[in-house]
Amino acid sequence: MHMVGKICGTGSCVPEHILDNDDLSNMVETSDAWIFPGQGAQKAGMGKDFYEPSETARKVFDKASELLNPDMKALCFEENDKLDETEYTQAALVTTCLAMTSVLQERSLKPDVTAGLSLGEYCAMTVADEVWMLENSVYSILSPEGFSSILWKDSKRANEAAEVMKLTAADLKDLGIIEKIIPESEHYTAENMEAVCSNLEKEIRIFLEQYGRMGEQKLTEHRYQRFRRM
Repeated sequence: MHMVGKICGTGSCVPEHILDNDDLSNMVETSDAWIFPGQGAQKAGMGKDFYEPSETARKVFDKASELLNPDMKALCFEENDKLDETEYTQAALVTTCLAMTSVLQERSLKPDVTAGLSLGEYCAMTVADEVWMLENSVYSILSPEGFSSILWKDSKRANEAAEVMKLTAADLKDLGIIEKIIPESEHYTAENMEAVCSNLEKEIRIFLEQYGRMGEQKLTEHRYQRFRRM
């Protein structure tokens, strides 16, 4: 698999020919995985090399500035203390990732698989046609203890918080947030790990065959309706 790592980190990690070359057909035929970074990957100047030559990237940054109020260009491109403050960091990273992703997609470069680290999961979801979870995994940006401490000022109500948060794969499948649950054993061992991996490989192959037959317009509409149903 051709891995495109840190594709939406700072911009400097993307080869220059991706920005300059209008014909990327030789890259599209490979299988690409896009990995989106989490909080901590931010640095002054990120996304600037996409913003300056691309009208598409400029529209994303300008729209984010309009909706979120802080000037995203100043926040992302210039040295400043706010970039390391969570309330600004997350907005800056998501804006940068979405701007860079829009440019790459405009150049006909699209991922077969997306993944994200922490905050990066949200960006991965915006370009994913489906989201899967392992059967015994949970999906949350905050622990039940943290949730109950914030909401009720009592970390001992963690079990109650976990129910409210709808963390499990089954919960999220019922809510329409994810499309598939991958069965797994309650405890992983060297003996049963192979079965889970084989099943996952099979599902990925089916997914690629199914979506690989769809045209760009149909894929875009499918993704739009997916979010509308949530």
